[in-house]
Amino acid sequence: MRPLAVAVVLLLLLSQVKAIEITNYRASLEIEDELARGEVTLSLLNDQNTTIAEFRYPLFGRLANLEVLSGDKRLSFSVEVSGERTYVITPLPEPLEHGESYEITYRYILRDVVERHENIYILSVTHSLFANVKNFEFTVALPPGYGVVENGVSPESTPTSDGRRVILKWELHEPIPPEFKDFRVIVIYENLFEARNYLYPALLALAALVILFLSYKYLKARGVSIRLLLDRKKRLEEKIEILKEDEQKIMKLIIDNDGIDQRDIVRITGFSKTKVSRILSELEKRGAIRKEQIGRRNRIYLAKKP
Repeated sequence: MRPLAVAVVLLLLLSQVKAIEITNYRASLEIEDELARGEVTLSLLNDQNTTIAEFRYPLFGRLANLEVLSGDKRLSFSVEVSGERTYVITPLPEPLEHGESYEITYRYILRDVVERHENIYILSVTHSLFANVKNFEFTVALPPGYGVVENGVSPESTPTSDGRRVILKWELHEPIPPEFKDFRVIVIYENLFEARNYLYPALLALAALVILFLSYKYLKARGVSIRLLLDRKKRLEEKIEILKEDEQKIMKLIIDNDGIDQRDIVRITGFSKTKVSRILSELEKRGAIRKEQIGRRNRIYLAKKP
């Protein structure tokens, strides 16, 4: 009888999950020190002939300060912990009839998802994507001053920035592959200021680089000889020898092609998109370059003189 009872319970749970279609699953995570503030918003659609009175969905990890909301309204809930999953059971204010939709938001703090190893941090977080999830979007915002180490993101993401933080983004759309039923993200990142103790000398060198570049452009406009221009360019490039080899390679490209497309930097250097984005973010923080977004592309320039 016991196996039969377990089978009946599983059948009931699976039938409830299938009774609600999740048209959009939007999740975000903001890292603060070694804590993570999470938010998940689910857009629900009852596409079955049964009426739904409550909604049950699993969230991974150790949750604290959990809130469940619909718009600005707080909803009551209960939780059941099973292994790494925390099932949140939410009675709906009104039964959800066939064809009706509803939106639920979970806000919480995730503990023990960030491990620190000296100056390196490892984030590991998982989201459950059942067969009824149609569209999934997940973003992770690193703390200000932190960046991803080379090849430190799995699965591969689209890196962006809000001007202060590196933001990583993943998107999946129907049909979502079965291997992503438990969508696990691993991000290895570091404190850029702790990791690079040569920052202040580099800032001085880059400031000199910008001044020399502007002098180069000024003299070129007045017909200075090609030989003199090449000599000045050579001295300009010597100023960036304090940088790492990969940073020098990118800076030389920007010097030679002021206003270069970020995609061209990836193509010419052969570096990964993540690596180029990280190096450009570091150079931008140091005041050496600036980015201008044109449509969905970034063009990279040397920083303007203040």
